[in-house]
This record gives sequence, structure tokens and C-alpha cells, in this order.
Amino acid sequence: MIKPFKIIATVDEENEHVGVTYELTKVVVTVDGMQPVGASGEHWESIQTKTETLGAYISLPADADIEQEIFTIAKNGGWIQ
Repeated sequence: MIKPFKIIATVDEENEHVGVTYELTKVVVTVDGMQPVGASGEHWESIQTKTETLGAYISLPADADIEQEIFTIAKNGGWIQ
């Protein structure tokens, strides 16, 4: 599976928890509709892409599946479709 996130760092916290710093990344594609090109009457879509990145920190129980937790957060937050 290609992961749309990267774990930057983990740190042991009190009360048997682990803190996780991570980044989510996604590519957003926008289509601005058909644009005329030249005198021939041809039309082309204007397509633009941009990359969005979100950095975050979460605290999880030490025995948690960190990657699954981040995946669930990303999916529920609309970063994964």
C-alpha cells in the first residue's frame, strides 16, 4: 500500500503513551473547464495540480497500531478517498 503519510518522530510519553509527529500529503487536481486554443476552434481543459501537506501530533496508547490510527484519521478527515 502506498501511504499518504510519513511518520516524522515518535516520543515516549507518560502513562504508557507514545506521541507521534506525522505529515499527510495529497495532490489536488482542479479542472477549469474547456479553453479555446487558436483559430481552429479546438478546446482543451485547463488542468492544475497542487500538493497539500498537513503536519500533526497525536498521543496514542503505547500498544496502538500507529499506522492504522494515522490512516483512520486521514480517511475520516478527507485526506484519503
